Amino acid sequence: MRTISTLLCICLAHFLVDFMLGIWPVFKTMSGLDLAMAGFLAAGCVVIGEGLQGYFGALSDRGYQRLLLLCGISAACATCFLSYGASYGVYFLLFLCTCLGSSAFHPTAASLLGSLKLENRSTVMGLFTASGMMGLGISQMLFSWTHSTNNGSTAILAIPSLVLALFAFWFFKGKTEASTVQKKEGMLKLYMQFLRIKELRALYLSLLGNQIVLWSLVFLLPDFLQEKGYDSWIVFGGGHLVLMLGATVGPLIFGYLADRVSTRQVIITTSLMTLCCFYLLLMTETLSQELLFGLLFMLGSMLGSVSPLIWALGGQMVPHHRGAISAFLMGFVWIFSESLGLGLSGYVATLFTENQATYALASMGAVQCISCFANRQLPKDVREVVIA
Repeated sequence: MRTISTLLCICLAHFLVDFMLGIWPVFKTMSGLDLAMAGFLAAGCVVIGEGLQGYFGALSDRGYQRLLLLCGISAACATCFLSYGASYGVYFLLFLCTCLGSSAFHPTAASLLGSLKLENRSTVMGLFTASGMMGLGISQMLFSWTHSTNNGSTAILAIPSLVLALFAFWFFKGKTEASTVQKKEGMLKLYMQFLRIKELRALYLSLLGNQIVLWSLVFLLPDFLQEKGYDSWIVFGGGHLVLMLGATVGPLIFGYLADRVSTRQVIITTSLMTLCCFYLLLMTETLSQELLFGLLFMLGSMLGSVSPLIWALGGQMVPHHRGAISAFLMGFVWIFSESLGLGLSGYVATLFTENQATYALASMGAVQCISCFANRQLPKDVREVVIA
């Protein structure tokens, strides 16, 4: 019972934290912000905030999970107050708080899940990812609806996160522990050790390419749909919701398949299918709503399925550094994938005079080839990796 309660609590927290991360892309479109400025602002927040995920992962391994959950979930809800800002400086500080909250939460949550005595870990990580994707999915539509119906007031969206943060702090009292293995070297040195191991390097590069494409699409999707002339409800959250619904369902299906077939084969297949669906979306003219939603759902299901499979493999290969390997495959991936996916895609869009989002996405999609190449080096048989 305790195991199920822990899983439910972590998944609900993941839902709320990722909900907050999804607000910025639609807010920048609603406010008519410059794409390059909005992208660079987000990239700066990601570099600073998510760059500390390694430090938070180390704190998690030392037994500070309760405090990290409290601070992480609470700080993440800062984007609920974006509508009250009036300058890029205020926007930067608010989104930075959200990134710091996300950075504190994710390795802690992954470490707690990794400590549970459960079979079918790919399925468990699929549930964890699905909850986050669902939060990310409804974020834009709910934020834009709340903004329009409450005359720009969106603070009410922060209440569930603050309540859950206090509950998690109480719930995990006496239930967290420090890792049995502690390393004296810094996290960056440990990451370099991870990268020198071929199998772990393949995990990193596979996830990096996948996440750059995902964050580029999330950031520019409202502008892409606007360029194609779709209805406003699709532009301001509807299309994003369908994409994230796919990313919610996909990890459950592909996680189940990976537990019964081959994780490596599932990752290879989803990466190749991602390339096909991604460029099919970009190359076609305005589609019917049914075809558009079907394509977005398929694309989301495949893009969203790679990360939990990679995380599960990492936890199995480096069981004595659960917090560190989680931070390596989350924060150390996200610091580059989010900053490039948000910052570079926004800048690339300004290089074109028309169809900016479409051409920028077409340029960023080529990065998926990194994943396809790295997938060939993924281990066929999962084994524990010895860290010197």
